[in-house]
Amino acid sequence: MTGKWICVNKIPVLDLRYRVSGLFEGNTYEFRVFAENVAGISEPSFTSDPIKATRAITKPGPPGNLKLKDWSKSYADICWTKPTRDGGSPILGYKSCMVSWENPEDNGGTEITQYVIECRQPSQRAWTVVSNDCTKRLFKAPLTEGCEYFFRVSAENKIGVGPPSETKSPIVAVDPIEKPGEPVDFQIAEIGKTFCYLKWKKPDYDGGSRNLAYHIEKKPKEAEEWERLHKGTYHKVKGLLKGNEYVFRVLAVNKYGVGEALESENIKVTDPYTRPTAPTGVDVTSITGDSMTINWYKPASDGGSPVTGYVIERREKTGMRWIRVNRDIVTECSTSNLNKSVCVIFCFLFLKMWVLFLQRRRRLIQTWP
Repeated sequence: MTGKWICVNKIPVLDLRYRVSGLFEGNTYEFRVFAENVAGISEPSFTSDPIKATRAITKPGPPGNLKLKDWSKSYADICWTKPTRDGGSPILGYKSCMVSWENPEDNGGTEITQYVIECRQPSQRAWTVVSNDCTKRLFKAPLTEGCEYFFRVSAENKIGVGPPSETKSPIVAVDPIEKPGEPVDFQIAEIGKTFCYLKWKKPDYDGGSRNLAYHIEKKPKEAEEWERLHKGTYHKVKGLLKGNEYVFRVLAVNKYGVGEALESENIKVTDPYTRPTAPTGVDVTSITGDSMTINWYKPASDGGSPVTGYVIERREKTGMRWIRVNRDIVTECSTSNLNKSVCVIFCFLFLKMWVLFLQRRRRLIQTWP
């Protein structure tokens, strides 16, 4: 408040009420009113109490993600998340909890007619009766925000009230948001020479907060300390050493803390592609005076990448030098234009084959058999 008064209405108001617009939300204002007639304007009225410009307050929306967290013979905890709409006013607290129990092992020889539910705060000795006419094994108990409570339940039949069953620990009337659970289905999606891809799914339990993030950590197999890598939902880990073994783990995080870690299996960093094995079953057929046909079978292993073609070489029986026969890679080959003298020698040549394979970046690499 600046101390300077500003006229709100441009023309006189004939009614006994007026809607003031143009206020700024969050600012505090005071108001005063003058009366006016043909003789002039009166002295101002008493100043109103300070008023803060806020949204109109309505009932909040319903809480979400209601779930049963834990239970035993005498109590149950229920978790929920805050409403998506607070109605313009902060949520003051959650005013109740659900208490459940099982029938007593001994009903005293007659039917249970009702149950007596009592509560007390840890600082109190006396128990307060919450209900003495409950006929079901589930009860909604009123609470005061921030207070702790013990509960006990007694069964009653037509003879009287039996001994009570008490909760072992108190419950607190606060927003029950906790650390999230561990992520699930943690997998190593791909492994390379110096990297690997990690992926996982969100935890089954988010701790009551839907805003999750993740921490990824790694360590060498034999190490004790973990190194934090990244926050995200899918991550490519770089800078790994070829041949080393690593262990990874991922942790879910919300604003209340870090959840339990989920570890991967040991992985060894290796090249995903290797050289193919040698072709088999090399055979020469359809021999003529100036040509012949060479046949073979595919390698037993393609090294992780499809075989795109083959290179054929020849040498004379007594020679040491291999000469390439085909210029382009092929899947089958027929040599021609041989004279008869060479053909006789060629029939006794040793055939040696080279295999080509296609790497990920589509570069042709020649490999030794």
